[in-house]
Amino acid sequence: MKSRPSAQVFRPRSNALVVVFGAFMVVVVAGTATAVILYANSAFVTGVGETLQQPVPFSHQHHVAELGIDCRYCHADVDRSAVAGVPPTSTCMSCHSQLWTHAQMLEPVRESLERDEPLRWNRVHDLADYVYFNHAAHVNNGVGCESCHGRVDRMPLARQIQPLTISSCPDCPRHPRPRLAPAPPTPPLRAPPPPAPPLPRLVSVPPVPPPADHPPSPPPRDHPPPAASTARRPPRARACAPPPCTGRPPPPRHTP
Repeated sequence: MKSRPSAQVFRPRSNALVVVFGAFMVVVVAGTATAVILYANSAFVTGVGETLQQPVPFSHQHHVAELGIDCRYCHADVDRSAVAGVPPTSTCMSCHSQLWTHAQMLEPVRESLERDEPLRWNRVHDLADYVYFNHAAHVNNGVGCESCHGRVDRMPLARQIQPLTISSCPDCPRHPRPRLAPAPPTPPLRAPPPPAPPLPRLVSVPPVPPPADHPPSPPPRDHPPPAASTARRPPRARACAPPPCTGRPPPPRHTP
């Protein structure tokens, strides 16, 4: 007994639909992954370029570039601790107790000192809780502040310029030389002596005129006159006078 052929369940174009659906799913998965990566690295998530509202509009450009204050004056623990830290209110008032003492923008600083409460600064560079970053290990090995924080001396208000993600950190240990600050020059074995101070400039003083009731003093002499000698000189020998002329020849001399 012959079996009867079964009816065709799928049409011939079903193979094309499977290929199209597979390609569509690949595009959806790839697009979703790309969107997630772009969103995670966007400024909305990383905070790049964002300026946060602070209790005091502190300008790094004014204090660092214009006044020449070193970073370690405020961030005193940056080269000896894992955390750079923020300055206490007493550090701010060491200058502003004499400068801009009645400025309205510094009112929170004065209130902080009176109440003995620290200022509540908003963190600009906020790492994830599972990230451990040691400032002292980087600063003491030549990594400059601008490598991560940028040129804060050109920022009126501090902002973040690096994403601070895991993708931006491994490149620094692999190629650290472009990010290292130049080493200071090696001093010579024997330092040269310091230059001698300049000699004081002589100022000619005019002579003081004598009083009117005194006669003028004689002009000074170059050499004093020699003192008169008190020793007696020996008498001079007197020459014998010739005999008077009588007109007669002199008598002959008798020789023995």
